Amino acid sequence: MMHLILVINIGSTSTKIGLFSDEAVVFKETVDHTAKDLSPLHEYDGWLQFHWMVVEKVLKKHGDILEGVHLIVSRGGLTKPIEGGAYLINDAMLQDLRFGQYGWHPCNVGPAIADMLGKRFVVRAIIYDSPVADEMGPLARISGLKGIERKAAFHVLSQKSAARKAAQELGIQYAQGDFIVAHLGGGITICAHEHGRIIDGTHGLSEGPFTPQRTGALPLQEVLGFCGSGRFSKEELDRRFFSQGGVHSYL
Repeated sequence: MMHLILVINIGSTSTKIGLFSDEAVVFKETVDHTAKDLSPLHEYDGWLQFHWMVVEKVLKKHGDILEGVHLIVSRGGLTKPIEGGAYLINDAMLQDLRFGQYGWHPCNVGPAIADMLGKRFVVRAIIYDSPVADEMGPLARISGLKGIERKAAFHVLSQKSAARKAAQELGIQYAQGDFIVAHLGGGITICAHEHGRIIDGTHGLSEGPFTPQRTGALPLQEVLGFCGSGRFSKEELDRRFFSQGGVHSYL
């Protein structure tokens, strides 16, 4: 029996929607979003409405073939730290994502969209390989300052997918090999994979190289002066560092 699986991936600069019959692609679309599209969006409900309309527009073009879908899968949001794998979407998860209990990213609205579609088609809705899947060991958590612990926030879905493809080309199982993988997008993460687990990597918001929208790691002395100037609220600093930084700040 073939299984139809509808997949949604909400990113910082794009929305990806695909329908799969087991591993075969039925359709796959990527909708890119410009800075002009995204700049008015600040609150959770605004992001949710924007991406819901994008997903609905794509699905309307493929309405007939969606009948009989068996499962809805979303990229995870910034949930509490969990191991990689599949998790049912529930009310507790949706509440944490809505209120940014563990941080904010546009992918936080993906599980809510999957949940709504699951109710529409009367099927289960899950997330897979959450971006905050935490498989780091104790040494990887040491930051360089006691009291501040490094946290896991990687593009886990993309990271593990790329590592699995590399393993397949090498003729081995993902869990048999060690890999270094770089995800390059609206955010950038570079991670070390050891026998099927991401044991370390650059945090997608606050470490590593700057990206199209994010500052990445910054010179600490200058950051202290910037934050202590009194010119910016915490919310304004969040926007400057995480959505208006990087290449965007130079344009």
